[in-house]
Amino acid sequence: VEYVEKVCEQAKRYGSQIIILTGGEPLLHPHLEEMVDVIVRHGYRWHIVTNATLLDRLAKLVNHPERRRSLLMTSVSLDGAKAETNDHIREEGNFRKIMKAMAYMKGKGLPMGFKTSVNTLNIGEMEDIVNLAAKIGAAFVEFSHMHPTPELIRQKLILPRERWSEMDKEVMRLKNLYRMEISMCAGSR
Repeated sequence: VEYVEKVCEQAKRYGSQIIILTGGEPLLHPHLEEMVDVIVRHGYRWHIVTNATLLDRLAKLVNHPERRRSLLMTSVSLDGAKAETNDHIREEGNFRKIMKAMAYMKGKGLPMGFKTSVNTLNIGEMEDIVNLAAKIGAAFVEFSHMHPTPELIRQKLILPRERWSEMDKEVMRLKNLYRMEISMCAGSR
């Protein structure tokens, strides 16, 4: 919490207006509510990137009126338009938990969207992911290249470099078809 306090004080000098909480999984941090309170007290908007599987913790975080007012966006990690694809990459039951969290956020009027790491299993589901986002009322879909780790390389999930332009073209095509924000994550390459 003290570190977040220092970051908030220093970031003002650079004109920063938004603090993004990411991880790992920020909802696992035992002092997350206190850290968001520091961010809010300093006048920042905040954005959280989460796998949304800890719905009780997310609800506790956003049900506080001041935190809710300064929430800019909730980005939810989704790695497939179907449970089969997403759960193969994440874990069994993950897709169902994400859909439950998205329904909760939609019902509460919370700003939300998807972050998807494109890989060899889900590159063919990019439009289906955007279509799912549109159906549930998400504000955006942000695609990125999956970051290589030894396990992801072993599973052959990393999209070969020669297919990156295929992904770029698909993002551009989808941007022209849908009214929501569709983008590539900055620095995803």
